[in-house]
Amino acid sequence: MQTEHRLIPTDEPLLFTRGHPSGKFAGQSSAGRGNIEYQEAGGSGVVVGDGYGENTSLYLRDGTLIQGARPYGSQGLRYQADDGSVVTGDQSHLSPDGLLADYTELHNIRVGQDQIAGRGALVQVLDRPGGTGPRYILESGDCQFIRYTFYPPNLLAVYVVKLPERQAVAFWFTLEEIATLPPYPAAPVVQPAFHFLHPVSVYPLFAAGSGLPDLRSLGEYTEGAFPTAPPPRQRVILVHDGISDWTPPPTLRPWDLVGVEWYRDPSETLQRSVMRWAQQTLAVLASTNCLVVGIPMFYDQLRWTVQQILDGLAHLSDIVNLSRRIALVAPFAYDRANGIRVHPELQVAFRNLVAAADQAGAATLVPIPGPTPPPTTLHEEQIMATPQVSGIIHYASKKPSSQAGCSNYILPSGRVFSCQGDGSAGDRDPGTDGPWEQGQESGALTTFRAGGALYTWLLAPVDKLPG
Repeated sequence: MQTEHRLIPTDEPLLFTRGHPSGKFAGQSSAGRGNIEYQEAGGSGVVVGDGYGENTSLYLRDGTLIQGARPYGSQGLRYQADDGSVVTGDQSHLSPDGLLADYTELHNIRVGQDQIAGRGALVQVLDRPGGTGPRYILESGDCQFIRYTFYPPNLLAVYVVKLPERQAVAFWFTLEEIATLPPYPAAPVVQPAFHFLHPVSVYPLFAAGSGLPDLRSLGEYTEGAFPTAPPPRQRVILVHDGISDWTPPPTLRPWDLVGVEWYRDPSETLQRSVMRWAQQTLAVLASTNCLVVGIPMFYDQLRWTVQQILDGLAHLSDIVNLSRRIALVAPFAYDRANGIRVHPELQVAFRNLVAAADQAGAATLVPIPGPTPPPTTLHEEQIMATPQVSGIIHYASKKPSSQAGCSNYILPSGRVFSCQGDGSAGDRDPGTDGPWEQGQESGALTTFRAGGALYTWLLAPVDKLPG
């Protein structure tokens, strides 16, 4: 074993070797004799423990040797954190952002194996402890047993084992030199397309750096209850922070705004999340005459990939186009550590969203009355209380119709849904496939041509519900 001072002979090869700057080192006996420690002063190893699991030994910064045991888990001891706590192999098997495996995190630098594409040993510069950030390729190929130590103020030492090549690689570099490493290639993504059928304005949340005003600049923002004594000359922006169903209070005034979050939830499929967004938005529209703010998920929540975020945003236009009263879109969030500013792909989507809104034209807010309010006048936005959909089709199954690109929707009764000439709902005998039974889908919506007019319906599958 070679230390920085001299070569120390070992009695046998050691596994999962760990060293300390003082010159001593320890590892698991390849002959099954447990953990063996070697001191710099002599060449003979001493059995110091049983050597349970992998990564069976770890030197703390003060030189204390601790050893693996069943309470630490089968992957043993990984590293001592900045705060002095011991991090096990089980705890550091996968990073919080899902990008690195078997990692060590010190001084906001994370070093470990590439979890996504197997590109070797990676260095990740974090935006905060436990966060995420850009990755750099330190060593390519099959890299295992990666050890990382930080030496203040700015030196990193990394040791990598490459078993297929029967070699190890050691690195010494500074924090400043990380930026000279090859950047991790960005994965190609599919960007959503945005198209609005009525005027829409974009007001991001945490808007610093976006070039646009923050949603909160429009009034008093609250995610709690509506104020019992709202300011008479100020707009209130009431947002429901959660995925549960919600009804706005009747005390809202015509110039107030109601916010609805369109966030994905890990317990749902994307289709189910989109259906929930549409149903909850329609319920809010039906319960208040205020303008509605859609709040789409533009951040990763430390669990979603960029592509999963973009997949959800692909349905944003369908939801906004449900009603002219969905007049504002407030992406959450721009200046946030896991939001738009740290993901170039989300920056592209944000710019495309703003461009689509500019093309549709700016929304007009209901004005706040002055000190002497004029006689009550209904504004255009207030009288458009009915969304631009005819209703909801609760269907048990669907099948292709004889009209290419269209579907028939089979109701729980077994009869076929039929859109009547006046836009109302009807049904026909099983197997009926006339023009009024043929709907063309777009996301969670389907459109029929009946009586010379177009009628759009919201689709809601119920085949999995109990009988």
